[in-house]
Amino acid sequence: MIKNCCGYPLRTGTKFISLFNLVLSLIYIIFYTWERCINYGYPKPNSDQDHEKFLDDDFLDYVTLVFTSVGVTLAFANFGLKQATEKNETHKIYFWLLTSCFQVGTIFLIETEILIYHAERIKNLVLLILGFTATDALLIYQYLVVLSFYKDEKLVEETNYTRLSTNITNQMTDGEGEQSEADFHTIEL
Repeated sequence: MIKNCCGYPLRTGTKFISLFNLVLSLIYIIFYTWERCINYGYPKPNSDQDHEKFLDDDFLDYVTLVFTSVGVTLAFANFGLKQATEKNETHKIYFWLLTSCFQVGTIFLIETEILIYHAERIKNLVLLILGFTATDALLIYQYLVVLSFYKDEKLVEETNYTRLSTNITNQMTDGEGEQSEADFHTIEL
């Protein structure tokens, strides 16, 4: 796995990734809310002739709700990742890893759909492919950095637990291998 993130320790790199993605998630939420309110903000229909436009308006509301929900979920996952780096709470990394897998998978599907069905309408196909490749590489690198950080933190937790249990076992047993109740109450942690 990866030992550092661009020359910085994994903890620092993971904290940077969480802050960067948190800001992007907030921009994502604000953009889709603004997009719905400003660009699609036409008045509600008053007659039966505008029924199709009213359905379009409801559809756009649902699309905005879905995109905003995705943004909130990503912000929540990134906030949990930030807490994991600051408070040594490795269990909060699980949700980020899960949402990151779904994010990468969704982006791959969207890129594939664009390249297969809309390639003939794209003027600079090479630039688009380079952009997709750079985005995918960045997402996969982020995932590998966070996964490496998680594995390192789990190793530290397991080592600390093993050391603590060995110390307690050694303090609880006397020279004959039997437990002494008096020693049990004076265990040094």
